Amino acid sequence: MDESRKKAILRNLINSLETGGEKDRLYAIDELVEMPHPDSIPVLVRSLADANETIRDKAAQLLPEIDPEWERSAAVEESVPFLVRLLGANSKERSRLASRLLLRFQAVSLPALLAGLEASEDADFQWKALHILRQMTIDTSAAVPALIQLLARENTTVKEACIQALAEADPQSLQISEAIGRELGHPQSPVRLAAAEALGKFEAISLSTIQALVRSLLDGEAKVRTAAAEALIQIGATAMPDLLHLIGERRELRKLRLLELQKTKGSLFKGVNWDAFVMEPYKANQNISWHFKDALDALRQVEAGLAEGIRVVAQIGGESLEAVSALQEALTDDNPTVRMAAVKALGTLGPAAEDSTADLLRQFEQANPNDLEAIVRSLNQVDPNWATTEQARPFLQYLINCLASNERKVSAILALRSIDRQVVDYLIQQLDSKDRIIRKEIVMLLGVLGENARAALPFLNKLAAEDGNRLIREASQDAIRQIEPGEE
Repeated sequence: MDESRKKAILRNLINSLETGGEKDRLYAIDELVEMPHPDSIPVLVRSLADANETIRDKAAQLLPEIDPEWERSAAVEESVPFLVRLLGANSKERSRLASRLLLRFQAVSLPALLAGLEASEDADFQWKALHILRQMTIDTSAAVPALIQLLARENTTVKEACIQALAEADPQSLQISEAIGRELGHPQSPVRLAAAEALGKFEAISLSTIQALVRSLLDGEAKVRTAAAEALIQIGATAMPDLLHLIGERRELRKLRLLELQKTKGSLFKGVNWDAFVMEPYKANQNISWHFKDALDALRQVEAGLAEGIRVVAQIGGESLEAVSALQEALTDDNPTVRMAAVKALGTLGPAAEDSTADLLRQFEQANPNDLEAIVRSLNQVDPNWATTEQARPFLQYLINCLASNERKVSAILALRSIDRQVVDYLIQQLDSKDRIIRKEIVMLLGVLGENARAALPFLNKLAAEDGNRLIREASQDAIRQIEPGEE
């Protein structure tokens, strides 16, 4: 067979493998196995994403036989645009195969993917291309300009993927962090969440982006608030001035949030037919209830955001006097959520907040029963010896009195137990209480304190032998066994 005839047959086989039906493609690949030729490399590369597994396998076997260096050949570069287009194929299998090949040829795939992203309006294609970019192990910084442009697209899923790809491209880039920071104001919460999560990865971040993150602490979605807080913790001390400003302006923030609500919702009685009011007053009441709920929800968002901001201050505040001062002032807030956030934050600061002991002790006066233990824990962290001071006595007595309350007893026990051995002397003094319920609870608590309550043994022995109440005698015996488990 002459050479021209061979070339014509080769062209026909290549064309059949490229455009023919499944039978034609199977025939063509079998024939090409018998007459391997470098001219068939481009179509064989594309056949690696063929719908037919047999064709894919034979192409994979044939390519290294024709050229052991085929992956570095110009034929791959020629085939990559086809693979990029294949990402938008209706066949999930072919799209998946194309993705795998594009990752295999990363250096060549990157510019082709960027060109495809720029040209395509298909959100599904864009998401798949971004997914491939995020998996690449080569330097993808060249993709940044195209990704920033893509960030302007409105599809939420594409925006999320684009934000993630940008964050992984170059965490040192101020341009990228500012572009992502602008998405914190997007109306869709998944986009805001992706932006907040991404910004925590950046080492280069502007003051305007930090301010946007601080504002995101007041976001209507809890996940966004938490993500913004975590990002601010990563940013560190640079965020402190804006955080302290947020905490200091909390009362004004509440007013502003209600004013915003009033602008969007209008009058409380909007929509009420006053002529029919006498006949149908429930309509007015219902309208008021809706707006009242909206107002409460808006204020709860502010409180939750302030609590997150306070938590961040505790994490990054170190020994900052400004942080301690702001948290002390937050202890005076009217809202218990904010107060308890400040209580826990001061505990996190530890001895740096030692001057806050008196302020923390005052929290007992208005604390929810469930918060008693948290207050004690913070006091322990701020000043390990607080329970031995004279100013602590009224509050220790308060906890003792709570033992007689069904509502507060469990919380008081947990709080007293948290004080540990420092409260033992005070508990011993209370063993002569005329209230047998309190006396019994103190005995049981001493038993829970175990080894730390050894100083109470003489008093417990006396109660076990002499107390006029059988239940207290038995409780004393149990407590003794808990303190000295080896003794009979």
